[in-house]
Order: sequence, then C-alpha cells, then structure tokens
Amino acid sequence: MAKHTTLSLPILCFMASFAISGCSTDSADQHAQTEQTGLTSNQEADIAAQPKYNFNTGSAVSTEPVQKETLISAATAEEEKIEQKQISLETLKNIKDAPELDSYLLQIGDTMDIKLRLNPELNEAIIIPPDGLISTTMAEDVQAYGRTIKELRTDLTKQYEKELSDPKISIILRSFAPNRVYVAGEVNSPGEFVTAGPNLTLMQAIARAGGLKNSASPSGIIVIRHKNGALPTAYTTDYKAAESGLDPASDAHLAAYDVVFVPRSDIADVYVYFQQFVQQFLPPSFGMSYQLNPQNNLNR
Repeated sequence: MAKHTTLSLPILCFMASFAISGCSTDSADQHAQTEQTGLTSNQEADIAAQPKYNFNTGSAVSTEPVQKETLISAATAEEEKIEQKQISLETLKNIKDAPELDSYLLQIGDTMDIKLRLNPELNEAIIIPPDGLISTTMAEDVQAYGRTIKELRTDLTKQYEKELSDPKISIILRSFAPNRVYVAGEVNSPGEFVTAGPNLTLMQAIARAGGLKNSASPSGIIVIRHKNGALPTAYTTDYKAAESGLDPASDAHLAAYDVVFVPRSDIADVYVYFQQFVQQFLPPSFGMSYQLNPQNNLNR
C-alpha cells in the first residue's frame, strides 16, 4: 500500500511589531546552505541588503531595520497633531450658536422679473450670472448673489432714484437654482447633494452620503459655511446628541453651499499611520510545501 507524507517548509519568518527580524539557523544549516548555493555568509548578507520589491505599493523599499528612536518620534508627532486638533475644535462655535439662516438668498442662475409699477417700459427679466452681479437699464453691477429679495430691492431703489423721482420696484422670482451642500471625509458616498426643497439638516446630509464609516469620528464633525463671499466660518456639531434624540436641536439646518466634513477617529489615524510607515515596509511572507508519494511496493 502506498505511503503518503506531507512536509511543510517555511521560507521566511514574519515580522514582530515595528521591528524587522531575520530568521536564524544553526551553523550546520548555514554550512549546508553554503554548499548548496556556493555563496558565503558575507555574499548572502550583501544580497539581503539590496532593496526588495514591495507588492503592496508597487515600488522598491529598503530592508534596513526601522530605528526605535524614529518610531518613537513619529508617534510623538502624531500625538501632538491629535492634541492640536482637539484644541482647535474647542475654539470653534457649535452650529447651534450660528446666526439664524436668512430667508431665501438669491443664487447663481436664479431668474427674476424686475417691474416698475409707474414705469412699465423699464420692466426687465434678469438671470443672476456666475459673478453674482446684475445690471439693468438704470443700474449696473448690483450684487444679487447671497442677498435676500428685500435687500436687492433696496439696492436697486437707490440706483433708480438717481433718475426717477419715486421708483416703485417689485421683484418677482420666477425660477430658482437648487440648494447644494457637500459632504466629505469618512462617509460611504461623499459628494455634492442637490435639493430643490427645504434646506437639508446635518443628519439628512449624512444620510444622503450613505452614512458614517466605521473609521469616522462623530464627535469631530464640522460644518464650513460660506456666506456672501466672506471668509468661510467653521462650526462644530454634536452628531451623537442629534442621532440619539437627546438634543434634536443639534440636527441643525444647513445653508446653501455648506461643507460637512467628517474626520477620521484617532484609532483610524493610528491605523493609517501604521499602514504608511510600517506595513508597507514589511516584506510579503510566503511559504512552500511539497508531498512525497512513494510508489514502491504497490499492492495490486
């Protein structure tokens, strides 16, 4: 009857945490390997010191051991970055404390009729251009984007009063551009989200983006608000309170062109650091096995 034997021979030792260690053999094994390969230990060391190809990154990497001091300094720098991020978040206002959203603000692409009750010959249809400035027969370069209809009517009245004694201006909005908000960071489907109805809330926007990833930090979500061409303002949020229902007011409405950014959690930052500075330098481990199937003395 045939005998069946399976032998397993590991080729490489795997890596300990943050340090690269080689496989060690006894002197007899080294002597046998020298006889088989014809290489001395010094020649083998020179070959081992040559850069190896990393299949994870698609590039050559050095096989020199990672110095302990380098890892400690890099970890310290990462901790300092996390502390700075926490301090910077503490200096921001919560979105609940942001100024109340104005009534509808005119957007790029809005179409409106400008009518003068006493001077119908001056009636015009206007589309807000990309620069946000509109011009009529009697007014030039009036800021329309980001203004309310009441504010725009006041500005136009001042311009028309230079030519007319008592302009009676009415502004009728015929069509309006949809609202746009942006969700980025640790969500499943980041991108731009367009709505034609009421403004989205924080939770609605994140739901549109497919929800949070496991690597997200719900306590660190920020909203960046752009208004009237001014410098952006960042606000913190309390997503957990809104999600749990403990504080429904935390599910604040977003303004047009708001950017919701969901950062990574601290543990996810550590994992990314490990991937970038440690894991990509680990050589791929592999093994080899073979079978011996003697065919002698077969019983037929």
